[in-house]
Amino acid sequence: MPDTLDMLRWKKRILIVAGTDSHLVEHQINRAMAEKPELDDRDLVVLSLRDGSVEVLHGDAKLETSASEISDRFDIKPDQGFVVILVGKDGAAKWRAIRPVEFQEIAAVIDAMPMRQAEKE
Repeated sequence: MPDTLDMLRWKKRILIVAGTDSHLVEHQINRAMAEKPELDDRDLVVLSLRDGSVEVLHGDAKLETSASEISDRFDIKPDQGFVVILVGKDGAAKWRAIRPVEFQEIAAVIDAMPMRQAEKE
């Protein structure tokens, strides 16, 4: 059975917010969730990885992937304080940061992608 990430391929982009520093993780989640119309416009599913579990925070995705599978696939270390990763519709990591960023920075990365350019035409 395909996992959530495989089922989202070519349909959605994924924003993964992970880490052991709950303050930084919450800060990034709050920044992203304040931009729900922008998340929808860019076909984004937002996932949170904390304490060995994964949660869908935004987007219509049925979760059938474990936190450890996501961590392995995107090289997220168990002791990583904070990371935010943007996964393109092709399923590959396109961008990552080790500090919280404004959503506009993430949006700019997405908007520069060829697939996004084609979507806007």
